[in-house]
Order: sequence, then structure tokens, then C-alpha cells
Amino acid sequence: MEAAVTTEALTEPTRGAEPSRDVPLRILALCAAVFLLAWLPRMHWGFWTDEAGTFWMACKGWREAISRTGTWPGQSIPYSVLESFFVSAGFWKEPLLRIPSVLAIAAAAWQLKRVAELVIDRSAGWLAIVPFVCAPEIVRFGTSARPYALALAASLASFRYLLEWQESQNKKTAAKY
Repeated sequence: MEAAVTTEALTEPTRGAEPSRDVPLRILALCAAVFLLAWLPRMHWGFWTDEAGTFWMACKGWREAISRTGTWPGQSIPYSVLESFFVSAGFWKEPLLRIPSVLAIAAAAWQLKRVAELVIDRSAGWLAIVPFVCAPEIVRFGTSARPYALALAASLASFRYLLEWQESQNKKTAAKY
């Protein structure tokens, strides 16, 4: 009789086994701390040579960004046009020009979360974000006025929708891919 009780106790789900609902809040708080400590100080750093080129290509508006970027082989015309909406002078010049990269890393982190949920487990999604935003190259991509973060976000989104399409064979998911 005692053995039956022990077996039932082992097979009965425990109340603490369910993942905590405050995990996303903890992860977001940790990401905010990383942003404040590692990302924010880099937002006012002076431009490197290629970022100065980005500023030059975008500083006269989107029409001029197209013609200026077209003369530099290997540069992204859509990125220069996007950056032309974030050009400013003075104190805010560097941080504003880096906003598209910061937003792109946020989108990439969200796509990585979804990929981790698809590949590993639903609970792995939020946990995948922490090492991602702490990685030195991700910090560099996210705080530079270059198109690398946008390319990373697009690649991760493409991979996510490929995985989702593989599971569902849905035409809408295939179109997103």
C-alpha cells in the first residue's frame, strides 16, 4: 500500500514545475541593465570612418542619399535612405543615427526567441535573448550606424519562417519566408 502511494506521488505533477510567469520580466530587466551598462555609453561614441560615410550619404535627405550612396560601390541604398530620416546635428547626431540598428537588434532578439521556441522548447525563448544581447559583436552591431543589425534581423526572421513553414506547410508562412 505504501509503495502505491509513493508511485502516485512520483507521477503526480508538482505545482512548482510550471515555468514562472515573471521570467519574461526578469529577462527584460536584465536586458535593460545590459542596455544601460554596455549599449548606452556607446551611443555617443564618435563615428568611425564607415559610420561617417553613412552620415555623409544620409545627411542631405533621402533623395540625395540615393545619389550619394549609388556612387559608393557596396553601400546599401535602402539603408542610407532609412538613415536619412534619423540625421540630426549637434549633441544627438550619433545616438539618432544609431536608432535603426538598436531597433533592428531588438527585432533580431525577438526572432531569436521565436527560433529557440521552435527548435528547443517554449521555455527556451526568453533565455536565448540574454546571451544574445550580451555578446560583444551584437553590442557592436547594435550600436553602429551600419546595416549589419538589419541584415541579422532579416536573416533570423527568414530562418524562423522557414522553420515554421517546415512544420505547417502553410502558404502564408511560405510567403513570409
